[in-house]
Amino acid sequence: MDLKEIEEKYSMALRLIDEGQEKEALVILNRCMRALERYICNASGPQRIKALILLRNVGKIQTQISENQFNPEKD
Repeated sequence: MDLKEIEEKYSMALRLIDEGQEKEALVILNRCMRALERYICNASGPQRIKALILLRNVGKIQTQISENQFNPEKD
């Protein structure tokens, strides 16, 4: 999988989050994370940096979703 495909899946996960489908988005984000890890092993230069930034962003979103699921806000 190339970086463009991973970015498309990442965008799809963001749309799912906006629609309230966090569980489905988490599955896609987990797949993106694994694909990015494999991609980074073989990448170099600007593409590697771009992939690392995307990996960091995926991790942040996963953390936010997990925190929202396990620590829901009390009304």
